Parts: sequence; C-alpha cells; structure tokens
Amino acid sequence: MIAVDAWLVAKRVKYNNDVAQLREHMTAAERERTDAIVQAEQNKLRIAIELAKRQAKFDKRLHLNVSIDSSRMYLTREGALLREMPVQFGPERAAAESSSAPPAAIPRGERTVADLNDNSIVLDGGTRILASKDSNPADDSTPIPPGALRISLEDMKAIMPNLSAGMKVYFY
Repeated sequence: MIAVDAWLVAKRVKYNNDVAQLREHMTAAERERTDAIVQAEQNKLRIAIELAKRQAKFDKRLHLNVSIDSSRMYLTREGALLREMPVQFGPERAAAESSSAPPAAIPRGERTVADLNDNSIVLDGGTRILASKDSNPADDSTPIPPGALRISLEDMKAIMPNLSAGMKVYFY
C-alpha cells in the first residue's frame, strides 16, 4: 500500500509539473482564458447540483432523491422523508473506440422513471436501479452493470407500490 501511495504521489507531482510546463508556454491571455473556462465549468457543475437539490427539496409530488456523495437514496414528498436506502453504484464506462458499448456514467440532475418491473426501475436515458439478489446488498457479489445502481430487495419491494412511470428522480 505504501508503494502504491508513493507511486500515486509521484504521478501527481509529474502531472503538476507537466501542467506547469504547458502553462509556461502559453501567453498571458491564453492562461487567463483557460483559467476562466475551467472556473466556468466547475461553477456550472456546482450550480447544476445545487439546482437538483433545491428541486428535490421543494417538489410537492412523490419522488426519489439519490445523493451520490453519501450513497443514499431517499423517497420523499414535499421535503418529508418517507424512506432512506443505501445504494451501490456500478462503475462508469468511458467511450472507447474499440468497443461498441456506449459510455455509461452515474447521472446528475433530473431523470424520469420510464419503466418498472419487480426487480428494476428503468429511468429515461437508460439508467437502471436494480434490486440486490442478497438480503444485504454489501454481501451481493454480482457485479453492478456500468452506470447502474443497486438497492436491497427489501427496499425495492417497499417502494415499488409508490412508484409510477413519469415520476421524478433527482441525482445530486
């Protein structure tokens, strides 16, 4: 573990040196423009996340909230918490030239329930919320597909009667 940590630190130092070297070759105007673009992109992401949180908090209809940072999903209505569930996320998959599989990422923002069945919830855009085959999702060794989420079968059965197509799901 110490060797891996040392390797990661060395890589970070190398990347920082590479960035510094590239910035040295830029004009002052190019550096300012690059800094402004990076800052704008960071601000857009922060604003989108905060907007999703605000929409989720004040939505009067029944909806699901997925907090990516805390790996929790909440069934709420008008700010009232009806059920809290732990959630596991599948890996993200980047687009690859050698693969025909589309990229898969954990979504952000607002999604809509497109289809329901006993063991999964399909959202617009193809994201799926799956039920674990094990009573404790942490003990389930079945891999989670890229871009998908998994909750316990017990939680899935508990929330399923309350869900319907068109229901909002907020990811933040």
